[in-house]
Amino acid sequence: MNLIHKKTKKISIYILIIFTVFGCKNASISSAKNGLVFNDSLRTSEQIELIYENAKFFPDKTQLSLAFIEKNDVSYYGVKRESDTLFFTNNSDRVFEIGSLTKTFTSTLLAGFAISGEIKIEEKINDYLQFRIKDNIPITFKELANHTSGLPREPSNMFWSAILNPDDPFKTYDEKKLKEYLMKKIIKPDDSARRFKYSNLGAGILGYVLCQIKRTTYEDLLNRNIFSKYKMLSSTTQIKMVKQKIVNGLDENGNESPNWIWDSSALVSAGGILSNAEDLSKFISAQFDDTNEELKLTQKMTFTASLSGVKKMKGIGLGWIILEGADKNNWHWHNGGTYGYKASAVFDVKERIGIIILSNVSAKNKYNENIDQLSLELLETLCKK
Repeated sequence: MNLIHKKTKKISIYILIIFTVFGCKNASISSAKNGLVFNDSLRTSEQIELIYENAKFFPDKTQLSLAFIEKNDVSYYGVKRESDTLFFTNNSDRVFEIGSLTKTFTSTLLAGFAISGEIKIEEKINDYLQFRIKDNIPITFKELANHTSGLPREPSNMFWSAILNPDDPFKTYDEKKLKEYLMKKIIKPDDSARRFKYSNLGAGILGYVLCQIKRTTYEDLLNRNIFSKYKMLSSTTQIKMVKQKIVNGLDENGNESPNWIWDSSALVSAGGILSNAEDLSKFISAQFDDTNEELKLTQKMTFTASLSGVKKMKGIGLGWIILEGADKNNWHWHNGGTYGYKASAVFDVKERIGIIILSNVSAKNKYNENIDQLSLELLETLCKK
């Protein structure tokens, strides 16, 4: 691995210290044989080697669905492990859970509300709720979108929801529980907590408040403002809508894992979207449009993060994590993980390039960080062209 790739590996490892929440012991899985197709019209030998090296320890039935975005062109490359060999497969239309990549869509909705004048980013959400937050603790829209609210990763009253549904921890955390938390259990953060602190709860509250303003559902907001706009026809929070296209999730040992059901969850805007590489490539390609005010607003730096160990993390926009990439360009990145899936997306607006990786690799798999690492390494290869 050359120096560029070593640097990229460091970036992903540093980030994962902050963002990876799952860790467990996995059954030993042997290295797969390399049966991937090398063809100049598909991918370069360097890219094929990177894909193989990062995917060779994933279990049988693993699938990776990759999108390569280069200015106005998008190409796809699919990988599947069968009989201890990695093969090329066409799976760009197959659907995966995207986990916390959902947060970038929630922030895009927020940006749309701000551009239309319905809210101001710096405003308190307190003024838009029909109930009073305990002690009238002030929380702004921006703080929820850039993880500076001081809120914990998950709400304190989610414990029993997770215990009773160990395979689907957000499933029964409904509006009643969220309101109970905000009205009775929220703890005022001290000033030192008003720093970057990743929070699924914060992103869930953000989506909830936007839905309250419009008196509608998160699914409806997505369909009206994002999915229809970018012709994302296979994207949804309703698994029944894409059941025939979905790739089965795998647990950390390669066994089939049940999908997360968000129909009743008040935190769906933190991680509930299902999508495919074709749809997500439309969303990422739109990030390069200088006239798109909503997307530009989500990319703008809102908080400078100087976290120990995250040397290449410059800060955060509205949802997007901002890294220092090749030639000191800003790279906008986010990943997502559930018990059956792992996703990563990163793009460089200046060079108009991007990488999307969807997979059915569990966020509990001990090699799950390879998905993030691979996305960054592959973007490096596009920078060389």
